[in-house]
Amino acid sequence: MAPPTPDSSRARQQAAPDEGTQFKAEVQMKSFQDCPMPPSPTIQEHLINTLCQSGIALVLWLVTFTGAAQSAQPLARLDDPFSSALWAIGTDANEQVLVAALASQSYAAWALDSRPDPVVRHLFDAGFEARRARAMAVAPDGETIAYATPVATASGKAAIQLLDRRSGRVLRTFGGLPSRAQALRFSPDGAFLAAALSHGCGVRAWVVADGSPSGESMDDPAACTGASATVPPPGHANSAGNALAVLVTPNPDAWIIAAGDAGVMVYRRAGAGIERVARRSPAEVSLELPSSLALAPDMQAVAVGSRRKAGVSTNALPAVAVLSLPTLEPLAGIAVLDNAVDFPDALDPAVTPSAAQFDLARVAWARIGTASWLVAGGALPCLALRAEIITGQGAMVGRRENCALAWRTDTPAQAPRALRVGTDRIADIAALPRRGGFAFGSNRSVVGLDPAGERLLVGGSMPVAMAFDSAGVDLRQRVGDDGLPLPFDVSDDASTVHLVDYRHVEDRPLRLLFDARRLQVSAGTSPALRRVADERGLIEPRASWVNGARPPDIRGRLATGWRVDADELHREAVVLRGNRVAVASSDHIRVVDASRDDPFVACALRVTNEALRINGSTDGKTLVVAHGDAVLRWYRVVDLARDASGRSRCSLEERLAVHLRRASSEAGSPDQLREGDWSWVAWLPETGEFASDARSRNRLRWQLTDQKCQRQLVTFGALTAELYDPEAVRTALDDGRRAAPAGTAATGPITERLAGRCVGADVTVLAPRAKTRLERPLIAVRLDVRGTEAGPVSIQATDGTGVRLPKVHAGQRLGPDVPLVVRGDGEVALQVDLTGRTPGPGTDFHVCFLVGDAPTCHALTWAGEPPRPPPRRLWAVLVGVADYGGGPGAMPASLRFAHNDAIDLARLLVADHQRGGAARDYEQLSIDLFVAPAAADASPAAQELRQLASIGLVRSHPVEAAGILNAIDRIEAEIKRLPPADDLFVFWFSGHGLANPTSAGKGYSLLLLPRPAAAGGSTSGLPPSLSSQQLLDAVSRLEGDRLLVFDACRNLSPDPRAAPFDAAKMRGEFETALPSAHLMFSADAGQRARESPEHAFNAERDPARRGNGLFSYAFLRGALNQDADRIGQLHRPGRITVDEVSRHIEFFFRQLQADHPTFDPQDPVYVPAHRGRRTVLRSLDTVAGPLPTVSRRDR
Repeated sequence: MAPPTPDSSRARQQAAPDEGTQFKAEVQMKSFQDCPMPPSPTIQEHLINTLCQSGIALVLWLVTFTGAAQSAQPLARLDDPFSSALWAIGTDANEQVLVAALASQSYAAWALDSRPDPVVRHLFDAGFEARRARAMAVAPDGETIAYATPVATASGKAAIQLLDRRSGRVLRTFGGLPSRAQALRFSPDGAFLAAALSHGCGVRAWVVADGSPSGESMDDPAACTGASATVPPPGHANSAGNALAVLVTPNPDAWIIAAGDAGVMVYRRAGAGIERVARRSPAEVSLELPSSLALAPDMQAVAVGSRRKAGVSTNALPAVAVLSLPTLEPLAGIAVLDNAVDFPDALDPAVTPSAAQFDLARVAWARIGTASWLVAGGALPCLALRAEIITGQGAMVGRRENCALAWRTDTPAQAPRALRVGTDRIADIAALPRRGGFAFGSNRSVVGLDPAGERLLVGGSMPVAMAFDSAGVDLRQRVGDDGLPLPFDVSDDASTVHLVDYRHVEDRPLRLLFDARRLQVSAGTSPALRRVADERGLIEPRASWVNGARPPDIRGRLATGWRVDADELHREAVVLRGNRVAVASSDHIRVVDASRDDPFVACALRVTNEALRINGSTDGKTLVVAHGDAVLRWYRVVDLARDASGRSRCSLEERLAVHLRRASSEAGSPDQLREGDWSWVAWLPETGEFASDARSRNRLRWQLTDQKCQRQLVTFGALTAELYDPEAVRTALDDGRRAAPAGTAATGPITERLAGRCVGADVTVLAPRAKTRLERPLIAVRLDVRGTEAGPVSIQATDGTGVRLPKVHAGQRLGPDVPLVVRGDGEVALQVDLTGRTPGPGTDFHVCFLVGDAPTCHALTWAGEPPRPPPRRLWAVLVGVADYGGGPGAMPASLRFAHNDAIDLARLLVADHQRGGAARDYEQLSIDLFVAPAAADASPAAQELRQLASIGLVRSHPVEAAGILNAIDRIEAEIKRLPPADDLFVFWFSGHGLANPTSAGKGYSLLLLPRPAAAGGSTSGLPPSLSSQQLLDAVSRLEGDRLLVFDACRNLSPDPRAAPFDAAKMRGEFETALPSAHLMFSADAGQRARESPEHAFNAERDPARRGNGLFSYAFLRGALNQDADRIGQLHRPGRITVDEVSRHIEFFFRQLQADHPTFDPQDPVYVPAHRGRRTVLRSLDTVAGPLPTVSRRDR
């Protein structure tokens, strides 16, 4: 591959007649899952083909480098462990953390006992050759990761980096390697690291403490000398030896064992070197291509898994070899498949040409309880096995399910058990003996299973099944019963796409429509969408080339300018207007001019995410491509001048990208799918403008590429003020560019917009240096802060799971969401409060300090008493505005029941407190109530307010912004004055909201308040308001749990300058600055939240006064109804948590939409807090008697 070439911001637009000479190189990373595809898919479309179709997945974004250290174009990164192919998984000695190496220059880490979202760290390496995944190993302590970088195009050398797992910071580099390290393993004591290099370059080892070499053994010096120039295709044997596995036995034996194309080798560390003591060729161990190793629990034997040779059909049964140590003598006694296969003809190439895919490429071996279990997996359809050996959850085996095999090795030979692991090829297996099973990693999931096939539990005190799945839409191609690919149809202008989620095709296809102009996802299909038929037969039949390395013939020949070795898999082709053919493959999108008998490549674009499906507009100017990272991308085909030979040329411009992801916590069956079950984020790749629905979590980030800021990422949410622009996204496919409105940021490349975001500061913990034993939840630290010359640096303190912590600096206490701002280099002393975040006695945990996204952590051990639950206190500011004043015709129009929403919640909380006695939920309750009743209900509502105020727990105030902010300030002062407690603050707003028409430092949204009652007051323009920024500033200073609820999507804005209330935009503002708060919105962007007299929480009111907002009614019912407490015994029944209330609301609206299909959709949005625990709202056991809270509709 040629060295990277500098280019402009339009580097992704490339036109070249010869890919080998005129394409500007773009650095990319991709994983090979050793997944050869047969040339003629037939029955495997139902059984096997699906297991491998995501075998190549790439980094989320394109980037053109201007040299090895810098890049002008930031990378858009997706914080999702399944946005690219999973290459390897590993765990620490205590099985506290599971780490997955991804093909996207990233790794993901799950803390198995705290159950947070995985932490995804993105690395940045410029100037490396393409098509190389990353080997990875986890140190026994779980704090360090060894990560292999591929061969650099400039030096021809590869490297291995030692990384701090928590931050991704490079601790040490072992460089100058003649070939890539394809397997890494720490010694059991963590003292040294062993690596197996490809191309006959043998094994090497280093001392971890100081990085010094600990020896090497070269297997084939002649082959290794030219290693950097040799890139064998995946799945093919390399005579010099692709070394695909390595392991190290415990000291003092310290055998290093490697496996690869050349066979299995055993090495011994001898003095300052490494010597080989045994070697077995693949034939000698009856394997095709050894690819993985597992050490027996007694360390007397090793199991070897094997992949299959590409393009070689065989009916040989997949095998696992078991060899003695250190001689590698084959051992007998383990049956592989001969007594397990249900119908051996399934492996006959005459019946199933894809038999070469059947393999057991990955192995793991561990003692689980008193039994020794060996498991193996790769690509093995469950339907090829006898039904009686298949174990695990569920009775029916799906057509596409993949199985792993498990043998008990401490008993006489017997048939293996088959464990159902999912629908993808198993990329790696990690033994989890302490947890009682194994982790199986694939492209789309990581699952933990015990030897009986049942799910392992993780999550500490609140266990859940270990099943980490991809929520992104699965856009892989699959052939239907008619032999044709499942639909990927588009509208005439390609703005609307109909697709079928790959995972739901067995019973009832999950069909989705995405409209890029309306920014809407919905269920179903449309007869207006189509796919151009190849009526002239320009493309050879798909069965002869799809999913293979050979390009399709067009007009019976290979197109001129098509490099035949440039792609690993070719996926799909479509005919465009003007006898052009667009072809999607693993590495490129191409447009071929087939107007003459000698077709040629008119333009091509290298992609770093596999192109799976492709279609185009009727005019042939727009392509829409489904990529392997669950992103739809639209490309503009731009005609260029003809070349010297008279051939027409073109270029491809990427106009729009859309990430689709399941959002619903518990979606129904495919036929019940609603728009609210899916979230989306859409963005313009060059300029950075974006839009999203409110369910879209803050997973997309821009990774800066300046050398000093390569670990710095900027979330899309943090750029909401500058770049959130739904209108720019809706018009992205228009021929002309939209002019920027006056007063807005000028449209320009995302590079320019992020130019000022590079901080480059770094934090080091000076004291304490050693691991600290804590006996009370307060630690004093000294930090060294450097790199502040560009401006002030904000530092956040968190625990090891990312939950923000309070801190004390210079005598001032700062809440968990208030950063410590440092304005100059030097030492900083502070204290961090760990109350409520300390684990059990003797347990290790961490305190971390973040500048941007990368933490610097210090290890702690809790030596104090077991933490006692602190007392609970509830503070609430409840706002309900129904009367906006101004009389008939005034805008905004007054509402009917918004005041009821706030009053009913106050009554529910007060009734709980009064009836609870010693078992009450909160030791202290304080409610500030701001209510403007509807004019017709003013007198009765005033009576209700007086009754509440007489109790002494509720204070009623006029509805004014200053009064609301003063109430929050008073709560802040009270919390600081009182002893520490488990505080919950609830802010509730029911009324009108709209997007801020001025955005002059007031936040993105306005919560509208009543007009003043002064005589002659104007009814034109906007009434008084509370801005989202004012609310955010006040709430961010509070400590404890926070729940912010907005039933504010009532109707359209009365101000022509303003847009309707946009929950997605407000979410971006709050989620970035206030991640430890729960957020609830009554409707998604563009939807209207309705009121209803038929849904009245308090049935004691007079009939004319009964009613609530639908969202408020569902919230209140969820907080009261024991049916909402539906998690089960694992999660303390009798406690209603915030997420359970949200789930109740979701089901309420699902049922409401089913009962009233003509209603406009209303999809409430819940944004959970990142607190590392569940937030209990109230307890069912405090309700001793009937409360006046039952609607007639519910009787």
